[in-house]
Amino acid sequence: MAEYVVSRKNKLQFLLQPGFPGRKCCLTAKILRIIDTKNNIPHTLPLTTYLRNLLQTRKALANSNFVFSAPSATGHIMESRKQIDKVVASSGIHFTVHDLRRTFITIAESLDIPAYALKRLLNHKMHNDVTAGYIVSDVERLRKPMQKITDFMLKRMGVVRIKKPAKNSPTHEAAA
Repeated sequence: MAEYVVSRKNKLQFLLQPGFPGRKCCLTAKILRIIDTKNNIPHTLPLTTYLRNLLQTRKALANSNFVFSAPSATGHIMESRKQIDKVVASSGIHFTVHDLRRTFITIAESLDIPAYALKRLLNHKMHNDVTAGYIVSDVERLRKPMQKITDFMLKRMGVVRIKKPAKNSPTHEAAA
């Protein structure tokens, strides 16, 4: 879930299902918008095909308006540590949420994603860059890079097999 990896720790715990606008972050059918960010600049990201399908499945099974619901007083997870600990226990690999951001950016750079797209995907400020000031930002320009990164990650994790796409067909299928 590249969008989760790009987000900073504890920014998505308040994420509501599409159709329920949130004050800190919101989700539509095609984008994720994080309003409460470290640099105070709202962060808008395109949702990849895999994540849209995953979110649709979660919504169908949901017993709450929160994407990351939990049996707590708030109705959502408060801390991702327990989930991370489960992954560490099953994989034997210790990591932090920030390690996931570093991995994401390393993968993105290895896929030749342009530097300005990388900065936008991570919501890094570009105040001291004169050239960046001339670039008109559009979330749709991030869709292809985000999909490329997600496809790479899913293939490496064995979650999907990437097929050579036939004209007008989906690019992935579930791994057997």
